[in-house]
Amino acid sequence: MTVTFAITTAQLEVLLASLRLGDADRLGWWRSHSVDETAEYVLGHAFPDTWMATGLELAMESARIRHDAALDRPTAIHLFSDYLPFHWLLRSWLIERKLERDFGPLAWLPDVSTEDLRARLGSAVYGERRGAGFYVGDVYPDQLEDGAVLDELLARLAGAYAGLDRDFLAPYLDLLG
Repeated sequence: MTVTFAITTAQLEVLLASLRLGDADRLGWWRSHSVDETAEYVLGHAFPDTWMATGLELAMESARIRHDAALDRPTAIHLFSDYLPFHWLLRSWLIERKLERDFGPLAWLPDVSTEDLRARLGSAVYGERRGAGFYVGDVYPDQLEDGAVLDELLARLAGAYAGLDRDFLAPYLDLLG
């Protein structure tokens, strides 16, 4: 799959908000500590200059694992799925932050409230609970190569997190075809 997709600053903030919302000191879905005091203490010793970006990378991996375990099938596409470019783009952007020593764009994350995180995710998206997942629609493989469709899928999946509480349901799309 070859996808040319340029991610915007607003979309990066949506991805960061979804990660932060799942941290242990927020809603606890990933059981991670990306940018809280625990992360600063643990990661700050090993990665004194880059602990925040490293913590977010680890939280993203935790989120991927949590989604994969909840959905348990390759045709359930979630925000951090290999079918979508979002986790690759966010990881690349975080690596750039480390290399450039530019952590200003992450400064809002440690103290942001759960309510502000939800607001950054956009309007709540309604779907249907299916097992441990939260179904928000269908997508065809050829649509995964269309930038406009990817924009819409990011908004739909991120919006699904806005309506969740501490009981995690993995928002997903069914891959058809």
